Amino acid sequence: MTDYRSVEIEIQAEDEGIRLDVFLAGRYRKLSRRQWQDRINQGLVKVNSKEAKPSTRIRALERVTFQFIKLPEPPVETGYSVEFEDEWLLIINKPARLPVHPAGRYKVNTLYHLLQIDYGFSSIRILNRLDRETSGLLMVAKSRESAYAMQKLQRKKAIEKNYHVLVEGQVNEPFRAEGFIGLDSASPIEKKLLFIPESREGFLNACTDFEPVATGKGISLLKATLHTGRMHQIRATLNSLGYPVVGDKIYGIDPLWYLRFIHDELSDDDRKAMRIPRQALHSFRLAFIHPFTHKKIEIQTPCPGNFQIFSNNLFDCVSMRSLDL
Repeated sequence: MTDYRSVEIEIQAEDEGIRLDVFLAGRYRKLSRRQWQDRINQGLVKVNSKEAKPSTRIRALERVTFQFIKLPEPPVETGYSVEFEDEWLLIINKPARLPVHPAGRYKVNTLYHLLQIDYGFSSIRILNRLDRETSGLLMVAKSRESAYAMQKLQRKKAIEKNYHVLVEGQVNEPFRAEGFIGLDSASPIEKKLLFIPESREGFLNACTDFEPVATGKGISLLKATLHTGRMHQIRATLNSLGYPVVGDKIYGIDPLWYLRFIHDELSDDDRKAMRIPRQALHSFRLAFIHPFTHKKIEIQTPCPGNFQIFSNNLFDCVSMRSLDL
């Protein structure tokens, strides 16, 4: 007998305004956008318990529900740490290879589920998304009231978010990447996104500042500052500009790594070319004025594990000190 499970997603502020079919195809990539459109048209996907259209524009705090065939869950890293906590908020340092929300084959093996167990929360409100292989800081609201307050800050762009990212190529000067992000129709990977300078139907505006921290042996370490919060924003932007992210199976130097990865066909040469077994992206800094105490909160955390070791082998200690701010 086929085992089904129900999935419920609370829409975050950074996803507001995206078409329902585009959102689901980007987040649950086992199905194509056309397959999601068919499911939506059959009434198998609901928004706030009501049938919707593929073109429906989703809004923050709406709930999208559907059913999936339940598959065995892959193992994950579970050793998250709490960097800040008060009666309203948590700031979590997430390890790589830990999904944030239930999606695809991951339901129990997620940060969402771990927090439910560890804190006994009946409803977790994770306020910013990190990809499964991206490590670093994210915010969790302990109540609906604090979620509204923090999402209001997000809409006002009053939360500073900084990342460290390793890319192939040499970047010597800071630059701003301002343009639009949407699905890359030319890619065989259905969830892959493309950054372009001009507007196009279905694409959303995206803006990121990049600043070189160190370069060496054909690799650059960059500090990235987000001004918008689009899915895959840093990775898609850099790849489209000719700076593939080190270790990235979708936005790395080989556009077919991901397809070989999901079919367990990565070769030793593939793994060697990736340099490290995860995408080299880390959310190292969050800063904002607390909406209830009105105090400035600033949390920083250094790059973990193989990201740090690999970087130390490329760059001198003086250049790398910025990673430990």
